[in-house]
Amino acid sequence: MATLNVIAQPGTSNVSVNLNSTKVKVVANTACYYAVGSNPVAYTTGNCALLPANTIRDINVGPGTLVSNSWPGTGNVTVGGSGPKVAFIPANGNGTTSITVTEIGFVDFTRVTN
Repeated sequence: MATLNVIAQPGTSNVSVNLNSTKVKVVANTACYYAVGSNPVAYTTGNCALLPANTIRDINVGPGTLVSNSWPGTGNVTVGGSGPKVAFIPANGNGTTSITVTEIGFVDFTRVTN
C-alpha cells in the first residue's frame, strides 16, 4: 500500500502516477474536482466529481490493464501494463491544492491479458 502526494495547479488537470490498486482513499486541503481512468482529465465544468476540502473519500479506480509475458499459471510474473490514474484540478481556480492518495485495494492479478 503506497501513499502519494499530488499537487494540483489551477487551470490544468494534474494526474497521479499509475496506481497498483483498485481503490484509493483521497483527501485534499482545498476543494477540487477529480476524474479516474487510464488517462483521465479533470475539469472544473462537466462530468467530474467534486471532492470538498478536508473530506476523506474512497474512490474505486478499476484494475487498469496488465500484460503478462506468458500464459497464466506458468509462474511468470506480470511484466507490463498500466494501472489506473486519478486526475485533479482545484475547484476555486486560484491557488494550489495538495492531495494525498493512499492505495487501499490491490489489483486483481487474475485479470492478466496475454
